[in-house]
Amino acid sequence: MEPRRCWPRVWCVLRADSRFRAGGCVLCLIIFVAAAAPFVAFHSPTAATPARQFLPPGIEHPAGTDLLGRDVWSRVVWGGRLSLAAGAVAAALTVLPGSLLGLFSGYVGGRVDSFLMRVVDMALAFPTLLLALTIVSVLGPGLTSAALAVGCAGAPRFTRIVRAATLSVRYAPFIEAARTIGCPPGRILLRHIAPFVLDTVIVLASLELGYALLNIGALSFLGLGAQPPAPEWGLMLTEGRAYLGVAPWITAVPGCAITLTVLAVNLLGDALRDALGLQARDQGNGEG
Repeated sequence: MEPRRCWPRVWCVLRADSRFRAGGCVLCLIIFVAAAAPFVAFHSPTAATPARQFLPPGIEHPAGTDLLGRDVWSRVVWGGRLSLAAGAVAAALTVLPGSLLGLFSGYVGGRVDSFLMRVVDMALAFPTLLLALTIVSVLGPGLTSAALAVGCAGAPRFTRIVRAATLSVRYAPFIEAARTIGCPPGRILLRHIAPFVLDTVIVLASLELGYALLNIGALSFLGLGAQPPAPEWGLMLTEGRAYLGVAPWITAVPGCAITLTVLAVNLLGDALRDALGLQARDQGNGEG
């Protein structure tokens, strides 16, 4: 029979989890600050004032200024929009195609499944960042190219995981019953198999945003992501690395923003994984 997910119970478990509360508060705060950038940023993120270069944090510049005299706080706040949007796009490009391909491959089986898995195996033979570097070198540098590259590079991992989850229920009695009464393959995939892999997809998708942010930041750090003078967190890291001894705040502030965002996403993912796993165990005990 199909799983009956009691989402009110999952929500109750999540609300009692300190990791969910902490991660949710931090992530909501970061998103709110990025969304309210025109109101919380005190200066233009790209306006250069050479006479004010390397000013330490103070009242007028809460996070100091960089080599060109640009306000670091304003650049971090505006950069949150670029980094979070690019990370969300990359995560979506990883989750959606990878999940659909994994469902299709696991259900169809046979030579189609073998061919698709060999392609996935070849993609998985390369580290995700190395594969993303290869893709972005073909597409050309830029934040859009970096998001596409990171999304495409992470899709094979999702394909493999969702395929494994699909194979675990492919020959279940209720699937055979659906085939017997004449349900089309598309309906079986979406109505009967997809609910069983949904928990896995939700948990991994919640963690994928953190991986995407790190990889996009790494590409920008290497000069293949956002291009100057864009206020993007990874680009700010590489702009300030040559001045760590003189003005460490140029690198420290965007570095803390990336760290806090990834930590918040990971806390949410861990809490969600445990909440969904707890209900699965409860359902198993109740059915037993």
